[in-house]
Parts: sequence; structure tokens; C-alpha cells
Amino acid sequence: MHTPHPRPLDLLARELAILDTTTSLLHWDAETGMPPRASAWRAEQTAYLASKSHHLLTRTEVDQWIREAMDECDPSDLHSLSNLRLWRRQHDQASKLPAEFVETWEKTTSLARDQWVAARASSSFSTFEPWLTKLISLARDKARYLCDGGATYDVWLDLHDPGVTCQDVRDCFGSLVPELRTLLSPAMATTRGPDLLSEKHPYPQESQVKLNRAVLDLIGFDWEEGALALSAHPFSTTLGPCDSRITTRYTEDSFLGSLYGTLHEGGHALYSQGLPKNLHADPVGQAVSYTLHESQSRLWENIVGRSQLFAPTLTSLIASHFPQLADLSPSDYWRACNKVEPSHIRTEADEVTYNLHIALRFEIEAALFDGTLEAAGIPTFWNELSEKFLGIRPPDDANGCLQDIHWSAGLFGYFPSYTLGNLASAQIYQAATAANPTLEPALADGNCLPLLRWLQDHIHSHASLYPPQELLLHTTGARLHSAPFLLYLKKKFL
Repeated sequence: MHTPHPRPLDLLARELAILDTTTSLLHWDAETGMPPRASAWRAEQTAYLASKSHHLLTRTEVDQWIREAMDECDPSDLHSLSNLRLWRRQHDQASKLPAEFVETWEKTTSLARDQWVAARASSSFSTFEPWLTKLISLARDKARYLCDGGATYDVWLDLHDPGVTCQDVRDCFGSLVPELRTLLSPAMATTRGPDLLSEKHPYPQESQVKLNRAVLDLIGFDWEEGALALSAHPFSTTLGPCDSRITTRYTEDSFLGSLYGTLHEGGHALYSQGLPKNLHADPVGQAVSYTLHESQSRLWENIVGRSQLFAPTLTSLIASHFPQLADLSPSDYWRACNKVEPSHIRTEADEVTYNLHIALRFEIEAALFDGTLEAAGIPTFWNELSEKFLGIRPPDDANGCLQDIHWSAGLFGYFPSYTLGNLASAQIYQAATAANPTLEPALADGNCLPLLRWLQDHIHSHASLYPPQELLLHTTGARLHSAPFLLYLKKKFL
């Protein structure tokens, strides 16, 4: 039994959780059903809620409540100590941000989303450039407010993944990128073959929706606590302890983007659904980091969803929704869904080239925050880096620097979490299968529940009890490293 933290923090936690999830609900609505002309007022609503949350969290008495709770806390009570550590982090960070900045930031990111959607639809970076210039300026300001003498990009990385620095990410890519380049040609040869799926379209959206729902059933998605909808860019959000929602998008030329987007976001939702519901409002009850969140989404999307073990189950399910694929073999499907080839769109990239997309974005963000790059130079720099890392140049902005929603939402420093999440996914899966040899035979039979239960027991249920690296050490016996991921790719493609 842990000792509850003082009642004032309990009450504050509940109030902040209500405000935060209400804001998330407004953002969900903006992405899935809000009328275009409603965006200005929506920005006012979310800015007000952000301002209200900031005011509550930065009151002087909050600091006193945390100090008193720390003095009274049993040193052996890991739960309360972790909760108070996270309270301190949240309060100190919020206290460094001026109230007017918080409101401006929220209003700008809310309005910028519609500008990004329009710019992407017309493939016109110049349309979005003024907004991106403003967002970058505000992001630099936010980093300066929060910075304690370190590099400003470090601040943004730490916001998403506590403890991660720019040098950590640079070192990661320094060792990872050469290995991926070495693997690229043989992996392309392994997966080369006729594109049987593109020959048999169209794939009606209605059938894709049914397929996606069936696949979510397979991996253990709880429909009593979740929902699936359509949006311009797939995403996952949590609106309460029993409300995890995801979106995907569709094209009738191919079902793969929608299917694997759904698996990816479904992995996020499984993590959210597995967090301790009685601690939903507490800092210690939240997901520990974006890297760990991405590890769950990439595990279900790739390590399970694109595996030879799971291919027979998926092939049978796909054929039941698309009769034109009745003769598709599991080996042909495996080759089609794992085809390795440099491409423009990150969310549709194969496992070998995906992290090269992230390396590109990392270089851009690092340059934005060290002052060597401004918004106007992003398209040219993007195209140059695309040629450097992927060997191809985008034909237009929609396939290049406008493809991601992240910057319009103010999510600077998020992209490295995808690569770190890929590394963590392989490390976690390796630990899971070593601890329980029955997991892979179950997956071969189309049974995902043993793996889901293991993840719930060893990752989800711990929430933020441990810092991210300590959780990995606790679960896998090692801190984050790239060896399991590289071994996984080599075994798969060589």
C-alpha cells in the first residue's frame, strides 16, 4: 500500500486532468469533425483552458504542497516519491513560462493546424511558411524560458523524453545510419517481386474500415474504451481513463497505409488502455515517455504486424474483406507489406528506411534550434537531406516538408522518439519472448493476447513509476541500445 499524497495535490490533479482531457477532446473534434469556420473560436477555447491549467499549476501554494509532501513521505514509498518527483518537474517547468506566452502558444498551434491542412492539400509551402516562422519563433522562446544553461533543442527533446539530449540522438544516428545503409541493398533484394496488391485495387473504404476494426479486435483493442475515426493525419489521443481514441486515413488504391496506420495508432491506444485507471489523474499514472509510447505502436505495427509469424492470420483476414486477394499467399503478402525501397512518405516507409526519414527531420530541427536554419530554408534543406539519406528528392512539398502535422501542432523534438521507440520495441520484444517462449507460437496462431498481457504487466502497468531508462532496465535488463533492433532487421531481411 502506498501513502496517498496530500489532499490539495489530489484535488489539483483531478482538476488538471479534467482540463487536459477536455482540451484533448476539443483537439479530437478539430481533427475529425469540426466545421472549417469554427477554428478561430476553437483556438480561443483551447487557449483559455491552457491558461487555466497553467494558473492552477503555478500557484505559489503548489510549491509548498510539494515541499510538505516530500518532508512527510516515507522513503520506502516508491509510488509517492515518483509522483512527487513528477509533480516537481511539472510545477517547475510551468512556473518558468509566462501566462501570456502559454495562451499565445496554444492559440497559435490551434490555428496553425488548418493552415497546414490547406498548404498540404495544395502542396504550397509558401502558404504555410508565415505560420511556421511564427511557430519556430515561439518554440525558440519556449526553449529559452525553460532552458537552464543547456542547448535549447535539448529542452524540446527532454519535454518528450526526459533525460534525452541532442548529443544522445546524434550518437544514436551516427551508429545506426551506416548500418541501415549497409542493409538497404540486400533488404531490397529480399523483398523484390511483383506488386500483387497494387494490381488488384480498388479497395473500397468501407471494406478497409471493417478490416481495420477486425485487426484491432485481434490485437486486443477494447471497444468499450476506444474509438476509430478518420483524419488528415493518423493520431492517437486519450480523453479519460476509459477513453482512448485513434484515427487513420484511406486511399482506395491501397489498404496498406490505412491498415498499418491503424495498427500503429492501435498500439498507442493499447498502452493508454493498459495504464492504471485509478491513477489516471496523477503524474505517476501517465505514460512514461514518448519513446516508450512509440515502442508500443511500432511493436504492434511492425514486429507483429509485418512478421512472418502473423502473415498467415493477416492474409486470411485480408482475403475475407477483399475477395480479389483470395489467392494471395502469406509469403507474397509478407513480401508486399515489407517491401524495402526508399520512398517519400515517412508513415508509409519500410523498416529499413524509416529511421533515415527521422534522421532527416532531426537534422532540420537541430539546425532550427542552433540558429543555422530558418523556416524559409526548410524545403531546400529537406530535399537535400532526402537525397543524402534516401537517395531521392520529393516531387513537391506535400511529399516533402509538408507531409507531417507535428510542427503545426507545436511538436518540435518529437520525431527522434520514433527512432528511439523502434530501438525500444525490439529490445522489449526480445525480452518478452525470452521470458515467455509461448508468445511466438501464440502469435503464429493469431493469438495476440499473451503478448498484450506481458506488455501490460511489464510496461503499461508501471506507467511513470520509474524514469524511462530505469523502466527499460527493470523490464529488459539493459538501458536503451540499438543492438536488438539491428539484430531484428538482419534476421528479418538477411
